[in-house]
Formats: sequence, structure tokens, C-alpha cells
Amino acid sequence: MRSFLFHECESALVYFDRALAACPNLSLAWMLSSGTMSYLGRGREAVERAERGIRLSPFDRQLYIHYGLLGIGHYASGNYEEALKWARVSASENPAFTSTLRFLIVALAALDHVEEAREIGRRLMAQDPGFRLTTYASVTNPFCDPVLREACMSHLRKAGLPE
Repeated sequence: MRSFLFHECESALVYFDRALAACPNLSLAWMLSSGTMSYLGRGREAVERAERGIRLSPFDRQLYIHYGLLGIGHYASGNYEEALKWARVSASENPAFTSTLRFLIVALAALDHVEEAREIGRRLMAQDPGFRLTTYASVTNPFCDPVLREACMSHLRKAGLPE
């Protein structure tokens, strides 16, 4: 909650450290801390945490979220091919999850697959007709790292999503 909703990524790490010290096999803590690491621009650590979370809970009912976070970790580390791979896997598990669609768009645009990014953008808009880049930038964009935050917005704009 601290990192995603309040953009307090650094303070969120304190709580993840506590959770993982108390229960080092808690897949959810590994996965969510992966997201926070990505938001901070610590992509390599994010990928490691996501992979560990998946190993701990390979049959989780919400595995699409885990795959999506693994993709975000790869995006944060600049490995757009892997980001796209995991965003696709996540979207295949749950095609209605708009968060996955946003990061699928971002990964596609990062790789200059603009037409496909626009196609997924149309799917996103059909599912979330109120989506606007200005609102996403000010409220929902999870990246605390300013470079990644701007890259994410640039990639969403490249796909032609409405301001």
C-alpha cells in the first residue's frame, strides 16, 4: 500500500523486511516487494524477488499478478524483451486485468511495436473507458524512480492513449 498507493517506496521496504524476516517463505511478500523494487528502479532485485515468489507458490490462483510483477521487474532493469514475454503470459492468464494491459502496452511501445501497443490500448480503453494519462501520471503510475516514471508515461503516450 505504501509504495503503490502512496508512492512511499523506501518506507515500504521496512515493512517488507519485517514480513520476510518473520516468514521467509511468504510468496506474497516476495512478490509485492518485487513491485516496490521495480518502482525504485532496482530491476535486478525485483526480478530475483519475483522469481523467488513464483517458486514458493507455483500454483497460486493469482499467478497472473506474479507474472506481471516479474515483467515489471524486467522493464525496470531495461530488459524489454523479457518484460514483454511476462506481460504476455500475465495477460494470457487474465486478459481482463487492466494493470497487465497497461504494462503490456508499455513493453510493446518500449520495443517499438507501436501498432500492437495501440491495439492493446484499444482493449484497455474498452475495459476502462475513463482511463486518462494525466490521471494515471498523478495518481496511479507506481514508479518512484523519476526516469522510469517518465519512460512509462512516454511509452503509454506512444501507444496513443488519451491525455
